[in-house]
Amino acid sequence: MKVAKRRLLLHVNLREKTVKTFETISDQMGMKPYTLASRLMRWFVQQDDGIRERILGLHGPEEAKHAAEIILKRIASENADSTSDGSRLAK
Repeated sequence: MKVAKRRLLLHVNLREKTVKTFETISDQMGMKPYTLASRLMRWFVQQDDGIRERILGLHGPEEAKHAAEIILKRIASENADSTSDGSRLAK
């Protein structure tokens, strides 16, 4: 017996400017708005709690600034590590 996959249909209220921008982005990506929204939701639920909280702005501007500094340092460190051994070309 085949079991149907559970799906959730959401109705989202957005301001007109947000709708237009979202449609522009989905057009640029070559997909329907509902496809883009679905992919964003799948990505969001795969993030850890800390990332989701920061995306939702639950920690305030000081925490967001601190998180941005940590992320930038991590990216710089990863770039330095990957270019020092010659495994990746510097941009």
